[in-house]
Amino acid sequence: MCILPDYKDVLSRIKSLLKPNGIFVQWDWLQSPKEPDFGFTTEMIKEAYTTVGLKLESIDIPFYMMENDEKMEVIMAVGRL
Repeated sequence: MCILPDYKDVLSRIKSLLKPNGIFVQWDWLQSPKEPDFGFTTEMIKEAYTTVGLKLESIDIPFYMMENDEKMEVIMAVGRL
């Protein structure tokens, strides 16, 4: 589960706004075992991009932030139409 009720629908709408060969960069929180209903996993993103027809150029965990001694990792995905 992620924080968007229909992630694939939102991603499909974003795709419809891209020009040919357009690029979409997604920044979100990486899902953690402690909070399985918050954030995204690499698998969730890969499956959604494939379903809506975006070519996944890259997916990475570029940095993290600390909050109350908790490490919150950020996931970045780059897709192309």
